[in-house]
Amino acid sequence: MPRTVLRCRPGFTLLETVAVLLLLGVLAAAVLSRFSGDTGFEASAEWDLLRSRLRYAQSLAMSSDMIWGVGFTSDSYQLYQVVDNAPQAQPFPRETATSVNLSRMTIFGPPASIAFNGFGTPVDNAGVPLAADTTLTTSVRSIRVVRNTGYIP
Repeated sequence: MPRTVLRCRPGFTLLETVAVLLLLGVLAAAVLSRFSGDTGFEASAEWDLLRSRLRYAQSLAMSSDMIWGVGFTSDSYQLYQVVDNAPQAQPFPRETATSVNLSRMTIFGPPASIAFNGFGTPVDNAGVPLAADTTLTTSVRSIRVVRNTGYIP
């Protein structure tokens, strides 16, 4: 009786190829939806920079035991220090102007500012701790500052 030898062919099966193409399609759709239109790479980077600058104001307050904060308009923001109950604008590191203009993102509504005391707790400009979490709404995503702790997720 003749023996038939089965040979293994190198390569992928049709099922494996379709599965890989389907997975690549899903990943491409997720990436395109995340970084297309008004919420592109630049807007996301601008949002990350604003969030890190809020953390910077918090660290300044904790290291100097003074009130530091960031004030907002719809298209700009600025760092300030409260001296004698009055905010005084200060430039961010590597910035010459005291106000930073937003080119890829818009800030909506309140709060007009977010300030921190020497413990890193969010406060108003008089130093009174805030009663609730503060949310800064932007055209990209919202930034939440947790009351009592000042945590910025």
